[in-house]
Amino acid sequence: ESLIERLDGYEYQNLLGSSGLAVTYRALSNEDRSEVVVKNLRSYFAQENEIADAYFDELNSVRELANESVVAPIDFRKTNRGIWVVYPYTDWDTLDKLLITGALTPQDASRVSESLAKTLDGLHAAGMTHRNLKPQNVFVGPGWTVRLGDVGAAVLGEKAHLLIRATLRTPNPIYAAPEQGLRLPANSVSDVYSMGVLMYEMLTGAPLFSVIGTAAVLTLQKEDNYVDASVRATHLPKAVDQVLRRALSYQPADRYQSAGDYHRALTKSLGTERLPQNELSESSPVNTST
Repeated sequence: ESLIERLDGYEYQNLLGSSGLAVTYRALSNEDRSEVVVKNLRSYFAQENEIADAYFDELNSVRELANESVVAPIDFRKTNRGIWVVYPYTDWDTLDKLLITGALTPQDASRVSESLAKTLDGLHAAGMTHRNLKPQNVFVGPGWTVRLGDVGAAVLGEKAHLLIRATLRTPNPIYAAPEQGLRLPANSVSDVYSMGVLMYEMLTGAPLFSVIGTAAVLTLQKEDNYVDASVRATHLPKAVDQVLRRALSYQPADRYQSAGDYHRALTKSLGTERLPQNELSESSPVNTST
């Protein structure tokens, strides 16, 4: 009820979350009564035409991609008071919720890796990059199938004024490649780095770094200063450490050059490369959303 302005065409149900980037609501479409998520970006972004135009270009590209593994916007508009983006609602849990109880098994992590690699390679083949991979943007469904959310949102942080950017976590420094922290151009291998951070967390149940600031993360990245996965999770083979360290290389040229290449090396090191295809895992994630 405290909303100063509401986007026409939607019946608001409840607040889902609030961040430095946007306020998010669950709503119903007045047209077909389908459940949707309505994001209202902070007013700053509506005042910066260059940022708004770049963001809308990204959203148009996502919609034209027509990839079921990428959550595409239904609607997006700019009004006098803000930028609004509408997405279809999904009851799939995000990866961060699944990791609350700890690490995934190597088999289940490998299934997530397979789906994530296919989605990222498809995105990259279309000339696009995510640049904002983090557990909150990875939706996981039956059979550990993945859908990626917030594709295109990275441009908001990239183009924002430094003072505004300091209040944002887009991209999140813990999951962002070093070149992103240095404000250098990001590309497909930047997403491979972020995938490496996600896989480390899935396999160990712990984040790669415990610090949160960009400068502190950059220092640890440059020094390769983190605990090997097989030390954190002693059931993991030591071969996985070498694969993860290559994916997490400070220099982009030293990483795997595609998500698929990284996935194949990772599953080989885990001994899970011969998992049955298209078979639902018995431990397939159970939705916990309400």
